[in-house]
Amino acid sequence: MRIAYLSTLYPPNVAGGAELVLRSQAEAMSARGHDVQVIALRAEPGVHREVVNGVLVTTVGIHNEYFNFWQVAHPAHKRLLWHVRDRNNRPMAEALRELLRESQPDIVCCHNLAGWSISAWEAIDSLGIPIVQVLHDQYLRCSKSNMFRNGKNCDKPCLDCRALRMSHAQASEQVTAVVGVSRFVLDRLLNAGYFSEAPIREVLYNFGTSVPSELLPKQRAPRLRLGFIGFLAESKGIEWLLRTFRESRLTDVELLIAGRGEEQYEKGLRERYGDTDDIRFLGFTKPADFFAQVDVAIVPSLWNDTLPSVVFESLGYGVPVVGSRRGGIPEMVLDGVNGLVFEPDDPASLVSAIVKLRDDPALLSSLRSGCQPSAAKFYDVQGWAAGQEEIFRRARQHADSRAVLA
Repeated sequence: MRIAYLSTLYPPNVAGGAELVLRSQAEAMSARGHDVQVIALRAEPGVHREVVNGVLVTTVGIHNEYFNFWQVAHPAHKRLLWHVRDRNNRPMAEALRELLRESQPDIVCCHNLAGWSISAWEAIDSLGIPIVQVLHDQYLRCSKSNMFRNGKNCDKPCLDCRALRMSHAQASEQVTAVVGVSRFVLDRLLNAGYFSEAPIREVLYNFGTSVPSELLPKQRAPRLRLGFIGFLAESKGIEWLLRTFRESRLTDVELLIAGRGEEQYEKGLRERYGDTDDIRFLGFTKPADFFAQVDVAIVPSLWNDTLPSVVFESLGYGVPVVGSRRGGIPEMVLDGVNGLVFEPDDPASLVSAIVKLRDDPALLSSLRSGCQPSAAKFYDVQGWAAGQEEIFRRARQHADSRAVLA
């Protein structure tokens, strides 16, 4: 097939895990003999093309107030103008339509649409090309994509987001297949009235790479070592974790923090919780080095984290996960099999899980033995590729049937 992947960004421009996931997926499909191109945004005007690892990467200058994907603060009025234009960005639709006329793909698989806006669907549909929309987050309901505000998850879109997303559910009727990277995110959008006309609705988990096939047995340290790795942000639950751990005053337990955050926020965390006898900040650390040091990974997300790759990465390294009951995390952390699930609205539930693991080495050993078997499906690249090919085939078949009827 001739496959076009549409995305906000593509490496080396990376804002989160979605871009890295897309690169792995595009290269996997190219390796299976498909003609693959990726179309993404760039800050500079014009169109730039290059072939990277067998994939044609086309980047297009964004038509908006600014390039929204660097860590740069902008005035409130400019941010509002950016989001207003991103409701339905017609210049981006025209730019996309021209590129697709040239390349004539059999199918377009849309990933993150921020910057392109839902006008991308209209451009693709106008050329009679079937659309597969992959859901990484809740961009279609929330201008911040995470439905998390003032430290809490939003039960429904706020007034601002309702105004900015007024026509999105209706526009989603142009999509032939919708694919959630977790059951959670797919159900959230379907239950909100999106993709009502899509004949194909599937869950296809992302896959990870570079995990050792064999693990050396770990020697138990004198103290149970808990670890957090990832971006240090409120929504990720890092401050909640540090506060809960500090207030619990647990003995024979230590907490290692790996990763970086926004400069002032990270500085505040270090000042309040600093390197002490039981809390250590490691800064940026390679995953292999981090997971070799810890007995248990803590994933304390407060927001409904769609499918945090740190979970299956930890399991792949044979490290059990204590994860919050949020988003897609419980789809990966099987309570009592490869980790424990806690309720972040109840800090005592996290403390209870830690105490269980500290006091019961047999439980920790049992969970460790369940990690890699349960992670296997997240590292089955060929299984994932076959699943995506089948979705694409069905989408093409549906489009051809519609064309005949027309």
